[in-house]
Amino acid sequence: NSLPVQILAVTRFVERNTSHARMGGSPPPGSRKGYPAYAPVATREDGSGLNVFSINHEHCRLLGYVGFWLMAAQAILVTKAMGVPVDENTPLYKAFGYNNICINWDYGIRELGHFGPRESTAMLFPMFEIPMLCYLVMFHFHVYNNYLKGKVGKAFYTVCRFTLPVEIILMAWFRMIFVIGAFDDVNGHTSFFQLFQVLLAIVCAKNMHYYNKALNAVDKDGQRSMGPLDQVSRHFTGRQLKDSIQEPLQWIYLLTVVATTAFKIAIVRFQFAGKPFLITQGPTPSVSRR
Repeated sequence: NSLPVQILAVTRFVERNTSHARMGGSPPPGSRKGYPAYAPVATREDGSGLNVFSINHEHCRLLGYVGFWLMAAQAILVTKAMGVPVDENTPLYKAFGYNNICINWDYGIRELGHFGPRESTAMLFPMFEIPMLCYLVMFHFHVYNNYLKGKVGKAFYTVCRFTLPVEIILMAWFRMIFVIGAFDDVNGHTSFFQLFQVLLAIVCAKNMHYYNKALNAVDKDGQRSMGPLDQVSRHFTGRQLKDSIQEPLQWIYLLTVVATTAFKIAIVRFQFAGKPFLITQGPTPSVSRR
């Protein structure tokens, strides 16, 4: 299965705006009712051409990750260039006993009295936010397209329909780390970062099932589709993984991600609740650090 696919929204547009979108073709074997058979080239009723394009949604995710680290890198450079003190007097250090990477965009106009790394980082945040939102939406189109082809079960597609709006909201809320500063409310500031961690865990679970299980089908030549684990195995050993090996590895990976995320969130939540464990330095942060 090639990841680049014709976006379903575009093909629906073709169906509505062409007089001969169907040219005697037939849907792929096993497709669900409603999956269209389109001509590779179509025209509108007025004879003008219609551009149909393909895009790899994983490129959007990669672009988003690159955007995040570019954003973080400039925050570190601006913080150092402005001589912003990153020491034991920061709200993060007082709350947890250490400073993490977020401290590099916690100082802004309210704390410094002038334009600071928080403002410069917020200006670059769309480099990360927009590609990630595009990825979430286009991944859903990808799932829907394969659901209509019969390659994805109804249960998994139903879960995706439920999680998509949740994912979009959590991704959009991540920018609240610039609205609620650590010096204003370290609890609220941290909460939106933890919600973003929940988003990453959801995406991880969906990816694991989709690429290694939902699409782990046998094609017309009798060959099983290759998921990421298969591709790694094929690269190093020349063979695809057996199901008896692949299935446990998938679950170990997923459970590790979920357990780690839950554990990290629990540590912080207990700290804010005044019942810290594993974190012994600094007072328990309540409301304001300004």
